[in-house]
Amino acid sequence: MYQRDADIKRAERSYDLAYDICNESERDKLAQAWKGPDKGWETPPGGWSKSDCTAEAGKSWNVALKGSWGNVAITALVPIPLGWLLVHALIGIVRWIRRGFNSG
Repeated sequence: MYQRDADIKRAERSYDLAYDICNESERDKLAQAWKGPDKGWETPPGGWSKSDCTAEAGKSWNVALKGSWGNVAITALVPIPLGWLLVHALIGIVRWIRRGFNSG
């Protein structure tokens, strides 16, 4: 649950950033800051509509969430064999110590 929540929060930030960049005032500010005052971003004829911005932000959301379920599976399943290895190692150490005390 932790990994999926972290992936969703990352996707939300990506969506918000893409939508803000698409938004007219934010896009103009970024164009001024990144490309100089005389070079703007290419805009479609008639400018960007809210549905265009929502579609672009949705693409960003999908890219950010790509592979999320793989991350969840790794986060959930990898600790299981590692935990068993740790338990077996501890049992082996305890048996080794007991053998050392019993041999004397």
